Amino acid sequence: MKKILSILATSIMLSCATAQMHPTLIVADDDVADLKAAMGKYPLWDATLADLAAEADAVLASKADVPVPVDPAGGYTHEKHKANGQMLKKLGLQYQMSGDVKYAEYAKAVFLQYAAMYPILDVHPVDKSYARGKLFWQQLNEAVFLCDAIEGYDAIYATLSKKERKIIENDFLLKMADFLSVETPYVFNKIHNHGVWAAVAVGMTGMTLDNDELVARAFYGIDEKGKPMQADINGFGDSPYGFFTQTKELFSPDGYYTEGPYYQRYAMTPFLLFAQSINQNYPEMKVFDFEDRIFIKAVETLIDLTDAKNEFFPINDHLKGMGLGAPSMVWAMDFLYARTKNPQILDIAEKQGLRSISMGGMEIAKGLAQGKKETIAKQSKIITDGKEGKSGGLGLIRDEDLTTVFKFATHGLNHGHFDRLNMIHYHQGNEILSDYGAARFVNVKAKEGGRYLPENNSYAKQTIAHNTLVVNEQSQFGGEYKMAKEPHSQLIFADFEGDNIQILAAQDDKAYDHVMMKRVVAQITHKDYAQPILVDVFTVDALAESQFDLPYHFYGEIIDTHFDVNTATDELKPLGTAHGYEHLWRIADGKSNTGNAGFTWMQDRKFYSLTTVSNTETELIFTRTGANDPAFNLRSEPAFIIRQPKTKQYLFATVVECHGDNNPNTEIVSNQEKMTQKLGAERIGDLLLVHITSKLGSDIELLINLDHEKPTQEFELNGEKYVLNSNYKLITK
Repeated sequence: MKKILSILATSIMLSCATAQMHPTLIVADDDVADLKAAMGKYPLWDATLADLAAEADAVLASKADVPVPVDPAGGYTHEKHKANGQMLKKLGLQYQMSGDVKYAEYAKAVFLQYAAMYPILDVHPVDKSYARGKLFWQQLNEAVFLCDAIEGYDAIYATLSKKERKIIENDFLLKMADFLSVETPYVFNKIHNHGVWAAVAVGMTGMTLDNDELVARAFYGIDEKGKPMQADINGFGDSPYGFFTQTKELFSPDGYYTEGPYYQRYAMTPFLLFAQSINQNYPEMKVFDFEDRIFIKAVETLIDLTDAKNEFFPINDHLKGMGLGAPSMVWAMDFLYARTKNPQILDIAEKQGLRSISMGGMEIAKGLAQGKKETIAKQSKIITDGKEGKSGGLGLIRDEDLTTVFKFATHGLNHGHFDRLNMIHYHQGNEILSDYGAARFVNVKAKEGGRYLPENNSYAKQTIAHNTLVVNEQSQFGGEYKMAKEPHSQLIFADFEGDNIQILAAQDDKAYDHVMMKRVVAQITHKDYAQPILVDVFTVDALAESQFDLPYHFYGEIIDTHFDVNTATDELKPLGTAHGYEHLWRIADGKSNTGNAGFTWMQDRKFYSLTTVSNTETELIFTRTGANDPAFNLRSEPAFIIRQPKTKQYLFATVVECHGDNNPNTEIVSNQEKMTQKLGAERIGDLLLVHITSKLGSDIELLINLDHEKPTQEFELNGEKYVLNSNYKLITK
C-alpha cells in the first residue's frame, strides 16, 4: 500500500511539474514568496500591502454588481465595469499576498456573473465610437478591462474547479478575446494605442489559458481569415501587424511615442505589461533587449518629457496636470527600477507613494528604506521622432529654473496638433508661454460623456492655439490630418554645451505651400539678468504676399503694455471666422513706432516681460479664448499675437525674461520692470543678427547661420564686419 501511495505521489508531483504554474503574468508564481518575505521589512511596502488589503476588504463588504451596459464614459454602468476590472485584479493580488480564499471566492462569483451576461450582449447601445465594445461604448475600454481582469483570473486560477474554469473561459474570457481580435480586426491590427491594448489583452489571456493561438494573434496580428499571421510562437517574427510591429512603428529609437507624452503615458501600461508577461512565459526571447532595450528607453524618455513638477509637456491631445503621479506611472517606475536599479528613480517613486504589487514595487520600497535615493537630474537633449529616429523630434533646453520645449516632430497620428515649430517655455515648473493641450473633460458625463469636445478640433488642434506661425489665418496643412500625418520638420543644429548659451534651430517647408519657416530658440545667461533669457527668432519666406501671425499664449495678469493699446471695453468681437480664430475674443490691439513692443505680466507672484521687434505696420493684438463657445467648453486664457500683414518675408525676434517678485506677506514688490531696453534684429538670407541692449548698458549679440552649405561666413551689418565659423556665435560687450 505504501508503495502504491508512493508511486501515486510521484505521479502527481511529475504532473504538477509539467503543468503551467499560476500566477504567470506580472507576478509570477515564484515571485510570491519573495513579496511575502518582504513584509515587515520596508515601510512603503507594508503601506502598499495594507492599502491593497483595505481596498479588497471594502469590496468584500459590498454587493457585487455586474450591470447591463447602457452608459457612455462617466455614466454608472461604464464606471462600474471599469471598477470591476480593477477590482478583479486587486482581489487576485490580495489572495496571493494573504492566502485567504475569501478574496478568490468573491472574484470567482463576479467572473461567473460576467460569463452569464457576456455571451448574450450585443454591441454597446451608445454609438459614438468607430469601434464599439460590448461592456463599454468604445472597444478600447473593453481591452483595458480584460488586461485587468485576466491578471485577476491568473491569480485565482488554482482555486477554481475545472468546471468553473470551463464556464469562465468559454463563456467570457475567450469570447472577449475573440471579440477584440477576429471579430474586430480593423482595431486589432491597428498601429495605434487602441491596437496595442487589444493585442496585449488577447496575448495575456492566451498566456494565462495556455492558448498558443491567442498568443500568436497578439504577437503577429491576424490575416483576413482571422488566423495569426505567423502560426508558431517563434521569435519576434516579420509581420506587418501585432505587438512587435506596433512597438517598432510607434516608438523612435530614443523611446519617444509618436502620439506624444500624454498618450505615451497611457500606452506604456500595455507595452510594459506584455513585455513583463512575455519575459515570464518566454524568457528565451529576451524581450527586454528587443529593439535595443526599447521598453526601458521609453520609460526613461517619459521622465525626460516632464517639467520641474514632473508633469508631462502638453504636446498634442494632452490634459493639464497629468504627470508621473498617474497610477500607470507608478507601475512604469517599478518596472524601470527593477531592471536598472537607477537610484534617481527612487526620487520619483518617493513622491508617488504607494507601489504596485510587483517585484519592482518591492525593490523600490527596499531601496528607499536603505537610503539609496538620489535627486533626479534632467538634461537638455534632442529626443527623436519616427521609427528610425529621422522624423524630427523634440528639443529640450534646461537650466536650473527654466525649460524650453521646441517641437519639430511629426503630427502624432490622430491625436496630433497642427503646430510645427511650436515652443513652450517654463519657469520653476510653471508654463510661462503655454500650450492649450486638449479640449476635454475626461469622464465628466455632462461634457459630451467625457469624450473630446467639438472645440478640440475647432480650436485646440488648430495652429493659432499654439506658439507658432500662422499664415493667412489658416492652420498648417489646412487643418487636414491626411495632409499632416506624413511630413515632419528638420533639425538644423543644436548645441547645449556653449558658454552661457543653449541653442537649437529647426525648419519646416511642408506646413504651408511655398512657405519656408525656420525657428531658433536659445536660453542665454548674462550677468544683467536674474535668470537666463529666452531668445526666439522666427524667419518666414513665402512665394506670395501673405499675413503672418505669431501668437504667444501665457497665463496671468497683464501689468503693463510697452506700446499704446486700444482696449475693447464695450463690445467684444471674434478675431476671425475659422481655424480657431472664431474662438478668440479680440480684447485689445495697437501699434508701436519705436521699433519694439511688448508687455509685462504677473503669474504666480513672479513678473515676466516679452519684448519683440516691430515696425509701423506690425499689428499687436491681445486675445482671450471663449468666443463662439456656447457650452463653456474652453478655458478662458489670454494670448498676445504679433501680426505682420502683406509681406513675403519677415523676421520675428522676441526676448522673454523672468524678473522680480510680488510678496503678499511683506507687500514688497521687487524688480517689477524688465531689463531689456532695446531689441534689434537684422537678416541677410540665412544669416541673422539679434542685438539686445540691457538697461545697465550691456550689449548681447547673437549671430546665427542657418545655411549648412556655407559653414564659414564673412558679412557686414550696420557698418560692422562679422566672421562666423559655425552655426552661431554669442558676443557680449
